[in-house]
Amino acid sequence: MLILIIVEIIIFMWLFLLFKTQNYIYLLLQFLLMIGVMSIGLLLINIEFLAFMLILIYAGAVLILFLFVVMLFDG
Repeated sequence: MLILIIVEIIIFMWLFLLFKTQNYIYLLLQFLLMIGVMSIGLLLINIEFLAFMLILIYAGAVLILFLFVVMLFDG
């Protein structure tokens, strides 16, 4: 249970650091890593299906699409 609390504290600290990021590509990559940490937290409380769906849907589809759009229009 202590590990889960530490993971959640890391997620909230990371969320506040995301708002200070000026570069969109770094913001999306940090958000992608934050979703990975969130899925680790879900795995710790034995919600495997939701953890894998979080990675598959958000990290696999939505964020990669946003990353391609930002890279396309940023240049």
